[in-house]
Amino acid sequence: MPVGSRYTGLFRMLGETPPRAHDPDVAVWAGIPANRPWPAQDSVGGAGWSAELAERACVGEAVERWQTHPLPSDRLVRASFDRWSLDEPAIDPRRFVRFHPEQPIPYERLSETTEVDWIACRVLGEGTPIWAPADLVFLDLRPGHAPRFGPTISTGWSAHATAQAALESAILEVIERDALVGAWWGSYRLVEVDDPRIDPERLARKNLRYRWYRVLTPRAAHVTIVTVEGEDREGYVFSIGSACRLDRRASFAKAALEAVQGRHYVRYLLTTTSDVDPPTSFAEHAAFYSRHPKRLADTVLANASRASHATGDAPESLASIIARLPKAAFRHATPPALVDHGYVVMRVIVPELQPLHGDHRLPFLGGLWNRPLADWATMPPHPFA
Repeated sequence: MPVGSRYTGLFRMLGETPPRAHDPDVAVWAGIPANRPWPAQDSVGGAGWSAELAERACVGEAVERWQTHPLPSDRLVRASFDRWSLDEPAIDPRRFVRFHPEQPIPYERLSETTEVDWIACRVLGEGTPIWAPADLVFLDLRPGHAPRFGPTISTGWSAHATAQAALESAILEVIERDALVGAWWGSYRLVEVDDPRIDPERLARKNLRYRWYRVLTPRAAHVTIVTVEGEDREGYVFSIGSACRLDRRASFAKAALEAVQGRHYVRYLLTTTSDVDPPTSFAEHAAFYSRHPKRLADTVLANASRASHATGDAPESLASIIARLPKAAFRHATPPALVDHGYVVMRVIVPELQPLHGDHRLPFLGGLWNRPLADWATMPPHPFA
């Protein structure tokens, strides 16, 4: 089964996004997964320095989201945490960053007394069994599924050619998202870098301005953000990319790819969607500052501290990053039908790290920071898709 085939593969549609003559020299692919309701409500994409790399990134995103629900062969245990009876440990639901106790939400509250289904995972860095609430492990995209404790989020899912690569990618993505929210809220310092020390030749265009940032999080040394803005046929277009990698240069390069891919996406959104304020989806967040450019002045992006170049750029090991994390879990989640097709899917859960919200009205204000609700009244929407 060729996974890219529109007849026997994972997609209804798959192909390269046609570049414009003035676009950066970056390949961008997009696809619509076949196992979603039609007309499509979501899509997948990928960017790369070649068409082959962009296609593989796009297919990988479809693979990681292909079968993210419990299968008939999965063992689920129904219980509340305070009545847990198995010898193997379970994750206390109170460790997860969810909603503030005073925050009005259209979901159930999750506590140690809530009866839920549990799924077996393994402790990151140890491999020993640990059980986690299935509602917070799986990303159930099946028609008719109603999330119980909050919106479904894809952070922490990764598909790669090997289990080690997929695990690394998933860990770094969870750290990246926590860093983005922390920087946006002012909990982590954001530093604008004049010289990211990557070759700009394939990115630079006369109509575009790039800005380069580091997020100073205790979780990893190389979390980066890249923004790109400039006029186009649709008017002013602003997009943003982010990454977490073991190497600073690789992180900036990946974030730049994401920013350029985001530019393609935002141009599409500007011609197919209407303005929503405040934004209620990741797509609306992505297009928000292209429609409200003056409001960028109120964000951390316009008020970051500055550095002439990216200091402290020595690579770090995955083991050192894992050692700094709270006790985390992972699960091997490769769809059975794709085992022989060169992909491995891993799911990583780090309960204390902050998820990124898609609805500005429903941020995750609970957890370690437990921000007062009054602080949220003046918080500008984030720009991340």
